[in-house]
Amino acid sequence: MSDDPEGDAAGHRRPRRGRSSPAAIERAGREREAIILRTAALSYEEIAERLGYSDRSGAKKAVERGLSRWMREADEELRAVMLERLEVVVRRLWPLIDRDDPDPKAISDFLKVTDLEARISGAYAPRRQEVAVALHARVEHTKLEALRMLEADPAIAEVIDSYLDDTSDEEAADG
Repeated sequence: MSDDPEGDAAGHRRPRRGRSSPAAIERAGREREAIILRTAALSYEEIAERLGYSDRSGAKKAVERGLSRWMREADEELRAVMLERLEVVVRRLWPLIDRDDPDPKAISDFLKVTDLEARISGAYAPRRQEVAVALHARVEHTKLEALRMLEADPAIAEVIDSYLDDTSDEEAADG
């Protein structure tokens, strides 16, 4: 057995995993090269042959993965630029608002700009409690389905009806 935590029982090193592993870096480089070749109007078959993909679908997936990765990075850069510009607008509007007689149009513009900032930064992203509500609704639906199945059995339906009658009699006596 190997003392190396990254080695296996035979002493072979396992490849590192993760976004910065050598394999991930190599894959990203091949994706970038596939995009360059596709931009140069090569077919997916030609890209697969040049870069060693088994078939055209491997080359196509590499181009799509690479574009997706680069688009996310470009989106982040665009968000940062937009947020910087909006902050300049906020700084210019603030003196018109922060005074004894604030300008109503400046207040309206300020609210629009800060709303846009919040949307761009993701401040309005759905919260975890929405998942809890969906989960609660699913549990309640499952309970109702179970109750319907139980009521389909005449003996169980009689017990449920009896229970409901007893409960409504107690409520009437309390009310």
